[in-house]
Amino acid sequence: GNWGKQPGTKSIGGLSKEIRHNESIFVRTERGELIRIVSKSIIDVIHVDSDGKEYGLYEEIHTPHGWVRRHEDPISHNGVKEKALPMERPLETALRGLKEEMGVRGLSNTELEDLSFIGSKDEELDSSGYPGLNTRYTFNGFTFKLPKRFYKPKYYFREGRRRMRLLWEEIV
Repeated sequence: GNWGKQPGTKSIGGLSKEIRHNESIFVRTERGELIRIVSKSIIDVIHVDSDGKEYGLYEEIHTPHGWVRRHEDPISHNGVKEKALPMERPLETALRGLKEEMGVRGLSNTELEDLSFIGSKDEELDSSGYPGLNTRYTFNGFTFKLPKRFYKPKYYFREGRRRMRLLWEEIV
């Protein structure tokens, strides 16, 4: 297939790594079709500036055409997105995502209270990274009021070969 060749798609090697690390699990449906099972924590990160204005994070991916806002995944989801590891609870996944993508670590108990679980939902979708691969996602939603000490105007990170960044936009 064209996986890994089209912008935004991942390679078959990426998928086999996800399977080895148990980030993607495959099951057969009642009709005998293979479906990929993925659990993700989605953290809506909020920054409040000195004037009380609220900002939320969104994600961009670097393509041959420059930085492009990532609308996939199936994105109505802004903020930090992290795939769960086996036996990981949604809160642990959320904390790991904040650490890997934003450098947020060593939260106090008071700061942890600003990370709130808002619910989960299941969706069956075509995978953005692996087009044509049916995936059943469980999205575990959180909101997180970012402590000032972790604020940066931009956050850069990698997902395999993909270069990503997180930027702020005012919440209106």
